[in-house]
Amino acid sequence: MLSQTTLGGAARLAMSLHVLGQWTWEIVLIAWLGSYCPRGWFFRVYWAGISGLLCLQWVDIFLYRLLDLPLLEVFKLFIVKEYKEVIILFLEASGIPLWAWVLAAFLLLMCPWMGYELYTRLRVSYQCSSKQLYWMGMGIFFIPLSLSLVDLSYRNLVPFHAYVKVGQLLPWKQTPFTPICSSISFNDGPRSLKSADHRALRSVPVQPRLELPNIYLFVIESLRCSAIDPKWAPYLSQFREATTHSEITLASGNATPISWFSLFHAELPLKWANCRGKEENQGSLPLTFLKKQGYTIHVYGAADFRHYHIDTLLFGPDCCLIDDKVHMSASLLGGTANADVATLDWFTRQRGEHPEWHRGQVFIFFWDGTHFPYDWGSRTPSFIEAKHPIWALSPWVTSSIKESLWNRYRNAVACIDRLFGAFLYQVQYEKDAVIAVVGDHGEEFFEKGHLFHGSHLVQEQTEVPLWLQLGTLHPQQVPGVSSHIDVWPTILDHIFHLSGACPWDGVSLLKSHRPPYVVIGQYYGGLPPREFCLHQGAMKVVLRFDPSEVGKFWIRSLTDRSDEPIPCTVSDIHHWVDVHFRRSLEDLFPCQDHSLESIWTLR
Repeated sequence: MLSQTTLGGAARLAMSLHVLGQWTWEIVLIAWLGSYCPRGWFFRVYWAGISGLLCLQWVDIFLYRLLDLPLLEVFKLFIVKEYKEVIILFLEASGIPLWAWVLAAFLLLMCPWMGYELYTRLRVSYQCSSKQLYWMGMGIFFIPLSLSLVDLSYRNLVPFHAYVKVGQLLPWKQTPFTPICSSISFNDGPRSLKSADHRALRSVPVQPRLELPNIYLFVIESLRCSAIDPKWAPYLSQFREATTHSEITLASGNATPISWFSLFHAELPLKWANCRGKEENQGSLPLTFLKKQGYTIHVYGAADFRHYHIDTLLFGPDCCLIDDKVHMSASLLGGTANADVATLDWFTRQRGEHPEWHRGQVFIFFWDGTHFPYDWGSRTPSFIEAKHPIWALSPWVTSSIKESLWNRYRNAVACIDRLFGAFLYQVQYEKDAVIAVVGDHGEEFFEKGHLFHGSHLVQEQTEVPLWLQLGTLHPQQVPGVSSHIDVWPTILDHIFHLSGACPWDGVSLLKSHRPPYVVIGQYYGGLPPREFCLHQGAMKVVLRFDPSEVGKFWIRSLTDRSDEPIPCTVSDIHHWVDVHFRRSLEDLFPCQDHSLESIWTLR
């Protein structure tokens, strides 16, 4: 794990000493306390409990690898604060078979019993000598003292991101001394956490059109930019070259709920949890705008819309914004790839039966085959043989397992590509149609120490396709960055030539003046993101809200586009953020009562 965290030599040595020292201290303490336990039932209970705790620590490391969250926080987030039905849906959405979850839970519950049986069968009767107890006592005292000296010696050499990356692997979850880090204070929230009111659409200036071109939007699960290669995705590769897109295209979140909200509401990802819990939510503002202009909206989905009641959040109460909704069940059709194929087959049949669908229609496809466990069905030939993805969840991940996962993912992307190619053939004569391909988030295969998505805001999990073919408009690459919140504003601007202020946060790619930054939210269950990233293209900063003090967040990392740390000391991070991100933070968090100098604090 330490070799995957882009740590320098001094940082790797210091954090390796902490990992080794804390685990050694824990083992010595367990043995020292166990030597004083009276033989009999208490001794058995003690070792049974210790077996369970050690197993929980392995589970803790496993969850960190998947979600970048410790076990206790996962329990509070997904068990205590979520509804029971949401937990079941979350387990289904993970792509991990239910039998695997049941088996893991069974083994976890059996650990204390196995510890008890181990004692009973081995008849442990070893009694430590007084000399051994003395040296164990010295170890209990001197190991924390030594680790404290390591902290003091390496404090100015180990960057803060090293503590953040490795800290969750430590038994204590932190080092004896908290590292020096920077914080920023602000007054107001990010612009306004309240979603725009639908009544604001009355003030949007619209240029009427006699004929409304069709709009086709493809929202594809876990599709990262680097996965689009002409070898296995020729149609998507060609489509990318014929579209309008920014130089760097980014997701608004590293998980589906945040990304879907920002995409369809065209609003900042920090608002998503606040908006989803409001009864007065009327659904997507851009879709409401299209309905008022005379569009008919169709949704074809292989994905599950029940998570966090996302269907209501996007399409309004009882999905009132859409006229036709077709859901293809992956479980009934034998996999997500077959469900994706079924959506296009249904669209093809319906399109043939309705000649009027060549104008004034919005078709939204949700394709799910590229989500774990990466299904490509039987119609697409696979690359080299790929193992079952469940082996990726083993404690030891080898290079062959990583390559096998990549092969499965390539196969799934190839299946999506062929499906998209079949769609392009059907609509080739609709020259003025708007076609958009969007990945909701990326996917990581241990490039930065984690697996899948939703764990941290790295390039592999956040750089996704956002490609728009705007009718006969000449394709162009727009300088800078864009995200999900810019997709619908660009489509609406192209069709209706919007001018003046619009009630959403996104800005059309066709506008000359665009924000120089993008906001990416960190997945945190059904709660608002606890972290977010300000991405400016060449550089990005990850900030974490301080849960103990309203109006403050901590600088978690400062890196370039590929997540390599900016070479600067801890004390210089404040200066870098001040110079490169001041204007972006002022726009996102307006300052009213204090001067700029009094707001920035170094800690």
